[in-house]
Amino acid sequence: APLFSVVIGPSPERKATGKEKKEMAELHHKRLQFWEGLLSVLNKRTSLYKNISPTTDNWLSAATGVGGIRFQIVIRMDDAAIKLIIEKYKTVQNKKIFDYLYTKKETIESTFGHKINWRRMDNHISSRIEHDLKGFGLGDESTWERGYKSIAEKLVKWERTFRPYFGELKTM
Repeated sequence: APLFSVVIGPSPERKATGKEKKEMAELHHKRLQFWEGLLSVLNKRTSLYKNISPTTDNWLSAATGVGGIRFQIVIRMDDAAIKLIIEKYKTVQNKKIFDYLYTKKETIESTFGHKINWRRMDNHISSRIEHDLKGFGLGDESTWERGYKSIAEKLVKWERTFRPYFGELKTM
């Protein structure tokens, strides 16, 4: 039988690429698992995400009923966030909507009851209004249940806080 000898193996770069692909696949699997768990809890509290499927992305968006404006949940390794994304086609329209909501900042923050980050993002087309969630993250599966409850509770409040303004935003 012929004898085969490996003269050269994978380069260090190729090995690193393989390792990165494996880590990315594991991360995608973790995100899918997290979103599946969250959606089962979330869909008992609100219908916002009823027609949304788990994904490998670190975010999950849902319609608000106003074109170009959506709710978004972001999961990171050590924390999470809920957001209102203002992303219509025209920058000027996005900034006008953001500025309108910002004039209601006191009422919005009082209604929501938690710290809100207002990000007009003048050098970008879109604007964001966000609330950071601490105490759980994708990196520690033992915190997921707590995270599901926290996201569901805060998202219901988030929607109730912003929903009264959507009628006005449709006219802008």
